Amino acid sequence: MNAQAFRQWIVMPVFVALMAVALSACADDDGDASDDAGQAELDRPIEFAEQAGDSFQMLNAIARFVAEEGYGYETNATHAETVAMWQGLTTGDMDVSMEIWVDQMPNWEQ
Repeated sequence: MNAQAFRQWIVMPVFVALMAVALSACADDDGDASDDAGQAELDRPIEFAEQAGDSFQMLNAIARFVAEEGYGYETNATHAETVAMWQGLTTGDMDVSMEIWVDQMPNWEQ
């Protein structure tokens, strides 16, 4: 199995399943069905870091769809190169990066 087939048939479904589990952890856990079920509690849009790669854009599209349609959150996607993306994630200007290539990242000391 080549690397592309491995990503397509193994990694991506596992990733999507993990995202579904992670996002379900954000759900209200009191068990009460209420009129505002599925409504977002965040008072601003979730800011996604967007880069040029196809896989990056696909993962963002899936996660944004789930956040918007499943949980009622507003989202934005802002294009940023790698260093700017890391800076935005560090300062809180960006909330989510769906794909990070760790081997290409400089060491960040905090």
